[in-house]
Amino acid sequence: MASPSAKILRARYVFPVTGAVIDGGVLTIRDRRIEAVERSASTGSAEDLGNVAILPGLVNAHTHLEFSALAAPLGEPAMGLPQWIERVVTWRRQTAATATDPISHTTAVRQGLADSLSYGVTALGEICTVDWDQQPFPEHAVACGLFREQIGLTADRCQASLQTAENWLSDFDRRCPTPAADSPTGQRCPGLSPHAPYTVGFRLLEPLCQLARSAGVPIAMHLAESPQELEFLATGGGPFAEMLDRLGASDPSAGGTALRPYDYLLRLAEADRALVIHGNYLDERELDYLALHRNRMSLVYCPRTHVFFDHDRYPWEAALARQIPLALGTDSCASNPDLDLFAEMRWIASQATGPAPAQVLAMGTHNGAQALGLDSQMGALEPGKLANLTVVRLPERVSADPLELLFDPQSQVIRTYVQGALRHPERES
Repeated sequence: MASPSAKILRARYVFPVTGAVIDGGVLTIRDRRIEAVERSASTGSAEDLGNVAILPGLVNAHTHLEFSALAAPLGEPAMGLPQWIERVVTWRRQTAATATDPISHTTAVRQGLADSLSYGVTALGEICTVDWDQQPFPEHAVACGLFREQIGLTADRCQASLQTAENWLSDFDRRCPTPAADSPTGQRCPGLSPHAPYTVGFRLLEPLCQLARSAGVPIAMHLAESPQELEFLATGGGPFAEMLDRLGASDPSAGGTALRPYDYLLRLAEADRALVIHGNYLDERELDYLALHRNRMSLVYCPRTHVFFDHDRYPWEAALARQIPLALGTDSCASNPDLDLFAEMRWIASQATGPAPAQVLAMGTHNGAQALGLDSQMGALEPGKLANLTVVRLPERVSADPLELLFDPQSQVIRTYVQGALRHPERES
């Protein structure tokens, strides 16, 4: 029986994700966690939210919040990834040279967290290019996996990067103390992020994976993102080699050894848990390897960023057929108009040859939580899990398929609950 302090919510539909959709479902919350998910409340009066769907809180498995203040993506659609990266480097240098606000990065991160919450996101995986501490995250409810980015091709850069990684992990508890039991602050979890094959070779990747394994933390790496990356791995030349030369970051020993992303997957599998970011151009052998290690390796697909760069069709069928955990990310506002993960889900569901709607729902919730190692706490509406909820206003019509209503173009996120508390209320109309 629910206690007097229980919060009971009723909706047109409740989507547990790991169970069948409940028509006229009721969700009972007590002590920050889900107590029951059922068709009618066992006791007490429910707050009827009306024509809405209740989902697990969305999980954005890949972000770069430092770009959250951008009004529009950098560069032009369909430009090559090396050219876009040079735009990013130029933007960073100009921002550093002209910024009058010494905490402009912190401001952007805070904006990104607030925007994410408004879009129904209750957990995310953030790539940190600096040693963030608690300052950008003061009492913020969104749970964050904080992956410290590592870059280094030359021996000196590799050594400095490895030292940065060790310091990040050893000092993390001081930077981001564990929230008290009654704190509204979301969980903070450390991780490491060797950037990409054109900025991280094996002499840095291997010790980073060993460090992640010994510390029991996840690792995230951009991999198989573009044809230019594959060319660099195979030949050591092409647009990425030219970019590194222009930026003064090249290393004569990098590339040119007939490599494939497979060679990087072999190293990443040594980590405690690995997120393969993008994976747009993985081949059959590489997908088979991910499937073999599906209990510790996930793919993260960023749909609208994929469209921005006009990549080849994403290999989602091959990934899902192999039962590879496929999560979703927005990437950043440097390649995406916003951080709206529900928009990513709706875009996938709108594609005539896309995954089934139930698969899309899992990609934006349970699979993201699994990728970040948070699935024991969130990602599904189950008794005992945190009451992280996304509430979606549905169109005023009838459909035989509740998922078709959920991903209707008119549907929109109107509320976000974190640990049972309403953190993003519906705006007054």
